[in-house]
Amino acid sequence: MVAVGTTIAVQLLVAEALGVTGPSRALHLLLGSLLAMNMATVIRQGPRRDTAVTAAWAPLAAALGAVLATLTAPRHWLSLALFVVVSAAAVWVRRFGAPWFAGGFIVWQAYFFTLYLHPPLAALPGMLVAIAVSGAWVTALLLTVLHADPERTLRRTVVALRARARSVVSHCLDVLHDPGEARVQALRAQLVKLSEVTLLFDGQLGDPRALPEGITAAGLRRWIVSVEISCEELASAAVALAAPGEAVAPATLALVEEMLQVLGWGELGAARDRIRALRAKPHDQLPAVRRLVGAADTLLTAVEDWEYGRLRHQEGDGEYEPVVGLIGGNLPGTTVAQEGDGRGRLTAPSTWSTTSRTALQAGLAAALALAAGELISSQRFYWAVIAAFVAFTGTATVGETVRKSVARIAGTVAGLVAAVGLAQVTAGHALVSLAALLGCIFLAFYLQALSYAAMIFFITLMLGELYGILNKFSDSVLLVRLAETAAGAAAGILVSLLVLPSRTRPTLVRARRLLLEDLAELAGACALRLEGRAESHRLLTDAIRLDEAARQVLRSADSLVRVPGLDRDHPGRRHRVAVLGVCASTARSLVPAVLAAPADPPPQLAQACRLIAAEAQRLADVPDLRHLRAPAEGTPDLAGEVATLLEQASDLPVVLGRRLQRLADALALLVPRSGGS
Repeated sequence: MVAVGTTIAVQLLVAEALGVTGPSRALHLLLGSLLAMNMATVIRQGPRRDTAVTAAWAPLAAALGAVLATLTAPRHWLSLALFVVVSAAAVWVRRFGAPWFAGGFIVWQAYFFTLYLHPPLAALPGMLVAIAVSGAWVTALLLTVLHADPERTLRRTVVALRARARSVVSHCLDVLHDPGEARVQALRAQLVKLSEVTLLFDGQLGDPRALPEGITAAGLRRWIVSVEISCEELASAAVALAAPGEAVAPATLALVEEMLQVLGWGELGAARDRIRALRAKPHDQLPAVRRLVGAADTLLTAVEDWEYGRLRHQEGDGEYEPVVGLIGGNLPGTTVAQEGDGRGRLTAPSTWSTTSRTALQAGLAAALALAAGELISSQRFYWAVIAAFVAFTGTATVGETVRKSVARIAGTVAGLVAAVGLAQVTAGHALVSLAALLGCIFLAFYLQALSYAAMIFFITLMLGELYGILNKFSDSVLLVRLAETAAGAAAGILVSLLVLPSRTRPTLVRARRLLLEDLAELAGACALRLEGRAESHRLLTDAIRLDEAARQVLRSADSLVRVPGLDRDHPGRRHRVAVLGVCASTARSLVPAVLAAPADPPPQLAQACRLIAAEAQRLADVPDLRHLRAPAEGTPDLAGEVATLLEQASDLPVVLGRRLQRLADALALLVPRSGGS
């Protein structure tokens, strides 16, 4: 919003100085504003040098798109054919990194927008001047007032992490008050959001400039893992405490709720007092109460470590490398997508890279959308191409493409209805329309991470205001936009289904396999650590990697398009995904327990870790868990073997033993029981 608003002011000043008036001035304002919006959104945080290099490419990319569109516009068929080529190329160049992603997107945007404006060839020099002015101005903004300071961003992420932890505490209270399934599901949803902030935090630690003075990346990784694991343990204990049959004394339950309340409000001293009071209770407390108090103590200690600066000057062993590579400061999408199954399709996809496959799909979808868009309106066909093109931006599977296309149509429909009403309010008031347009830009990108449909809603509102400013607003124009959007979305869905499809179910299977492999690796690393043969940083890295694997499983499962009545495996799949999530969180909880184990732990602990690792790897090698058969009668099961080992151990660390048994029990839920389904 700042980039677009100030660019409009700068372009007005330049137009006044050069004596540009009438349609030419409007052309400069629109083209300059488009470049400003794109530069501000696709050129994200990073070192100023990298920002300057990428920003220097942006005006050249915009100029290329504008020149190509202006030169080919007189030959309609040539401009349409080139539109298809530009759409495919803009996707293909993403393989070369963020600067090329930004450049390709800006070329594509400038090309389509110039086709929309349809300027004469004589206007091209003025357009290039407007592009240069906007590029220089927005570059200055990105290097100064709009530059994201990495350390400030990290501190804001700490605030977000603590806010998510407070939300988990709040939902634990809700579960204790009303232990219904809806409350438990809401608590689990908060844990998923906490995990996303943890991964975002871990990715930001890869930039040394983000680290506060005296704090190491490895030390902060240990801290965020402690916060996340303590919250997961807190949630698990709260659910267990609220389960039917838990005979907790009313006085104890009241003290637990009081402790959670002051912990959630950040009253650290009062929370510490309540924890001491609970620990002073008789030793026959319920295990769930002891677990909950222990988790609350760990979480409170982590908060105090940050508040009181105890993280400073703590040494971290090993070099730091982020598990997740952020894209534009955000978490990546589905990164485990298959390259397609190739069954009777265009060609076997095994030799196609992700960018090449997506580029081919985007080009074919653009061509199909052009054909359909021309039939609807020979002047507004570009809206169909836009809907087809963006269907392949940020999506990796057929399910994600379908969901994004449907969300675009839904957002457009709602936006059209609102645009008609807003246009009547702002009609004849240019400054009010401009303010509404800028407000729509702000809300569109603010809500982008929460809802793509909400983003399209405000983009449609913005276009309605833009049409009003250009005196081109009418109900019929908006209806044509809806028809073109639907045609483009349908083209994107059709191509994603028929051409080198990356199917969602195989992607979910692959995500499940990778999660179990990462779990096996973490369990193996725990065994080595217990034997004194692994550094702590390896366990912490493996814990974060398992966190990302769990996120990929959830993303893949959520992107499935389910047809009610035809998806017979839906209950079973939900069960398996939920169990995998429990396995991942329980395995991560081993890390602090292993790190806190005595110097010479019982050898049975390492043996139990290896049994768990072997079982996780065995399950990872199963092509489809739906077809997994129950073991024969008399075959020892993992939970029983681990229990036997723990019983044989002398001086067993209670917390570590309990978590190993819980993980073995959780993995056993993936294996059918004898005589069961």
